[in-house]
This record gives sequence, structure tokens and C-alpha cells, in this order.
Amino acid sequence: MAMAQLRHSLVADLSKGRDLLDVACGSGYALSLIARESRSVVAFDRDEANVRDSRRAVPSASVHVGDAEDLRLEPASFDVVACLEAIYYFQDWRGFLAQAHSLLRQDGVLVVTWPNPSRPAFSRSPSSTVYPGSGEMALAATALGFDATCYGSFPLQSLATAERPWMDAVRRAVVRLNLIPRSLRLRAVLKRLLYRRLRPLSEVELIDTPFEHLTALQPGGSVPYAMLYLVARKASGVTA
Repeated sequence: MAMAQLRHSLVADLSKGRDLLDVACGSGYALSLIARESRSVVAFDRDEANVRDSRRAVPSASVHVGDAEDLRLEPASFDVVACLEAIYYFQDWRGFLAQAHSLLRQDGVLVVTWPNPSRPAFSRSPSSTVYPGSGEMALAATALGFDATCYGSFPLQSLATAERPWMDAVRRAVVRLNLIPRSLRLRAVLKRLLYRRLRPLSEVELIDTPFEHLTALQPGGSVPYAMLYLVARKASGVTA
């Protein structure tokens, strides 16, 4: 829940009074909160059920079925482009960064969030393609003309001490023995068995000053965080 709140709060903070494009919006469970801060919201998802859910959640938004890697939109149409927990499903994530650069106005901001693939007991999501490292993501964005910074949040040590003492060992064993179900539905069942008390993401709330919860990562340094965040501003006078 805390991870969901931080990523959506980050987008809401950056899109205050601005035009937002939410790519791979999912069911839009927190989109209504962001829409309260934004001047306008356009959103896309490949799944028709997700699009219907997002339209119901945010009637004021313009939500469409579409391919995140082939968004046929007018260049320089948005101030913020957000892609939360989805880029690891793309066939060409670098191509998506280039597309986002084209869609942003000068000084517009791209926000991408994804899990750190180097964290202990990491498990790939079903149908995922690749999980970029933070340095790899920052370099790719910089090469396109972005002023890019990658951040980390949720220190691994803090997560380990916050959970029941045996939980981390169980998770590592499940991953090592390749017992993670490939179905998202079965994964949900496994989470309920392990964690028991779960809250629906529809209960997410925005938090103040999200940047205070992020730590800028140094290129080539260690990444002792569970979650990664790219915040890339389109530099003035630069085209991809």
C-alpha cells in the first residue's frame, strides 16, 4: 500500500495544474486522486476491462484502449507522462522513452516506476520482458535529451525488519525453488496465504511531499532499495 501511495503521490505532485498522460493506466484505482490535481488527464491501457474501470473511476478523464508503444498522439501535447509498474512488459522500453520525449512539451516530465530486479528474492511478473537497472534507465533517458535522475525508495533492510522474521526466508525459498505461480490470480492466492491481512488498492491515499521519501541514486553505485523511480525532465531546446 505504501508503495502504491508513493508512486501515485509522485505523479500527482508533478502534474498539479498540468496536462497528464497516464500510459498503461490499469484499472485506474488511484487515477481519480491524481485527476483532482491535474488540469487534464488522458490515459491508455491495452485491456478493455481496465479501460472501462478507469472510465467509471474518472469520468472527467479521456481513457482509451491502445498500445503503450504506439501512441498516435500529437507531439508536445502533455506536461507529464507517467508509466507506473508497466515498463517491464514492453517489447522496446527505450522506444517508449523516445515516444514520451516527443509527446512532452518543453520542461515536461516523464515518470517511470518499477521494482529493483537486483533485490533479494525478486520474482519476475508473468508476461514481463525485461527489468532495466536504474543506471541503464537513466543513461537511456539522458541520451534522448532528458535531464534524468533515478531514485530509490523502501530500503531493503527496513522492509526485512518490518516483516515477520521468517517472511524473508520463506520468500527467498519460494523464488529459489521456482514455486511462484505464473498466473496473477494464483499469485494473489499465495499472497493471501503468506500475508493474510491485505488491503484493497482502492483504499490508496495521496501523501504530501513525496520527494522526501526518495533517494537519488549515483551511477554505478549499489541500489539497496526495493523500488526504482525515473524522473526525467525534457530539456529546453532538445528534440529526440
